[in-house]
Amino acid sequence: MSTPDETIRKAIDEVVGPLIADHRTYLADVNSPLLAVSRTELHYVFDQYHNQLLDFSADMMPVGHRHPFVHDAIKEHMEYYMRTAPVGDHVLRWPVEYARALVETFTEEDVEPKHKVLFTEGEREALVTAVNIAREKSGRTRIALVDTDQHNWYSGINHVDMRLLPLDEFWLKDFRWEDLGALVMALVTVDGSVLEPRWVQSVVDQAKRHGVPVIIDESRTGFGRLGTMWGQQAVNVDADITVLGGPVGGGAVVTTSENFQASFNIVDVSPQAGSPVACAAGAGVLRAVNPGVLEHVKEAAGVFEDALQELVGQFPEYVVATHGSGLLRTVEFQTDVLAREFEIGVRQHGLLVATPIGSSLILTPTLICSEQELKRGVDLMADTLLDWNERDEV
Repeated sequence: MSTPDETIRKAIDEVVGPLIADHRTYLADVNSPLLAVSRTELHYVFDQYHNQLLDFSADMMPVGHRHPFVHDAIKEHMEYYMRTAPVGDHVLRWPVEYARALVETFTEEDVEPKHKVLFTEGEREALVTAVNIAREKSGRTRIALVDTDQHNWYSGINHVDMRLLPLDEFWLKDFRWEDLGALVMALVTVDGSVLEPRWVQSVVDQAKRHGVPVIIDESRTGFGRLGTMWGQQAVNVDADITVLGGPVGGGAVVTTSENFQASFNIVDVSPQAGSPVACAAGAGVLRAVNPGVLEHVKEAAGVFEDALQELVGQFPEYVVATHGSGLLRTVEFQTDVLAREFEIGVRQHGLLVATPIGSSLILTPTLICSEQELKRGVDLMADTLLDWNERDEV
């Protein structure tokens, strides 16, 4: 990766330095070292020195940076109107188009749509709203959360009778499902481990058998990340209520019209929900995640997994294992310190990865990333670990 000469670098630092300093001064959540982004383009992020970084942290940008479908939708919206009122008061193009596109992904061909969409301000509001809808439907207040560490925040803000369900089968036989008003599940743990499909199917089947509404949070597994539009399709289950967040910058609850007809008070949802800009982005993302892209994800996933398995075999002194599904993969390092050091070191070789969670590094390349680029990204990871080998041998 080329670097500018000292004169140019100094000039850039004089311009960007104050912005980085203000970031540290005024923002509460600061990672170090910071990356000052100058621009982005599909699979790539460019830093302040115009170094190109292949983005393996595109969790919130599944179809890439500045994808023309997303870019054009937002641009078109900004050119002819700004938001003037909550979605429920005015008919606005992009919330309507995005809602229709979402409903179509949950509807079989030649079948009358049964779902509706309620936009929320974000993923957390969507989950709280979904739980309230489920409790109204079931008439019971107690809820159960599958213990993936994705929703640990929930118990801290909602004083309800709640139980964490472990990721094993020992509790299934004697569990008192009749007491539950809702079952909440994410299909991936906080460290990127995708839940075993057979286990998910067993839990969902027993919940539905006892009339317990099943809520699945698709904020990380949706929008094609696992090779199907929604993660529940990848594990062959159907949620009663689906929660969305993440890639489009807002949240949504998708469920049947019947569930929305319960006594749940929609007024409780934030008036900022359903921003037309976020909805325009969402409609663009759904348009981009077409059947060809989903098929590519399935094919590329095998190439990506094989390359990462080879990496693990080549560097066992640093890397323990890799796991995941689709283009959601995790690399486990020997220690938390190594994972954090790797995040910083691999950037010098031209690869951008997310901040590790403990010793787990979650990799989320764009869904349109070619097999060649996926291999190149793993090669950049290997280059970083080879540098470590040379350093440790000295």
